[in-house]
Amino acid sequence: MITGKRTKRGVHNGIFNIYCNSEVRDAILAIYPNLYPKPMVDEIKNYLNIIVVSDGDTLEITNRKYTFFDVKARGNLLYGFETILDNNKKLVFLGDETCNPSLYEKIRNSEYVMHEAFCLDSEADIFKPYDIHHSTVKSSCENFNDLNIKNLILFHTEETHKNRKELYIKEGKKYFNGNVLVPDDLEVIDLC
Repeated sequence: MITGKRTKRGVHNGIFNIYCNSEVRDAILAIYPNLYPKPMVDEIKNYLNIIVVSDGDTLEITNRKYTFFDVKARGNLLYGFETILDNNKKLVFLGDETCNPSLYEKIRNSEYVMHEAFCLDSEADIFKPYDIHHSTVKSSCENFNDLNIKNLILFHTEETHKNRKELYIKEGKKYFNGNVLVPDDLEVIDLC
């Protein structure tokens, strides 16, 4: 997170917007006073702008409309979003939990769907993804294969394999007819 020290050193300028639900907002506001002294917390509040979104809200962010929706997570309140890219293709982000089947119609026929895939199916006994409301590559790909999704972007993966991307794509292609993408951290994917 950005700190008041970064602002004072000129590393961060301007307002830092966070779009989230009310539970996340409350958690953010509660953590800073426990981490930093009051003057620094006051400085953070000068540039931290928390925008609370609700299920169904559509907001324009950096010249693009995003519609937020409840992903019907089993634990905390969790939102995903959908947006139309410059090339008129639909991108859906499903949050950080296995997709609730009630959302299948929302994502059907999407060009891009972002979904977590915590580990390879063969390593489910090691990582226990289902215990923490996550999926394997196989289960994610099987669940979305009949929804006419063109590109499945798998993220939130374990990091024990040097060739993780190759392994995840290989497994994914066995169970998903579209394109399987597994980005590395900070990798930019061309969605045009």
